[in-house]
Amino acid sequence: AADGQPVRLFRSRDGGVTWTSTPLSPTQSETLAAFTALKNNNLLLATNLDQGSIRLYLSSNKGSTWQLTTTLEPDPYTYIGEGFQSLTSLKNSRILFPICRFDDDPYGNGVHGGVFMSLDGGNTFPTVYPASDFWMEAHILELQSGKLLMAIRYQRYRNPGETDGEILALGGNIS
Repeated sequence: AADGQPVRLFRSRDGGVTWTSTPLSPTQSETLAAFTALKNNNLLLATNLDQGSIRLYLSSNKGSTWQLTTTLEPDPYTYIGEGFQSLTSLKNSRILFPICRFDDDPYGNGVHGGVFMSLDGGNTFPTVYPASDFWMEAHILELQSGKLLMAIRYQRYRNPGETDGEILALGGNIS
């Protein structure tokens, strides 16, 4: 957390009537980015280091201890992760992590979204599948049918000289 105080993990043993909490130790000096429970009951936590890299931690003991499993770098871009992020654990045990990587472009044209995928329980995320440009803050749901649904915050800025028609043709908003 920004103030040096870790984010806390809250637990309820009575369906949400009462809650107890413990510190999420990886967030002592890093910002919480995303969190999920895996099919095997392990917990997976992503932290963001000032948009310079994303660290993923795994807990196999309900959050008592955490082990760094992998670090995602922005390469070939400058930054990784912006705003809200999410991890989705699928029925087939794959884990999806939609995240944006971006450059220093004042018009937002350097924002590139992709979905990182883990096939090994969150230990590595070796593959990134490009999804779309100009988006961030994505969340993926797995429907009962097994199909996936992704909601995103689409954010494309107007370039100098662009007309309203050009913005609309690219899927942008005029405001």
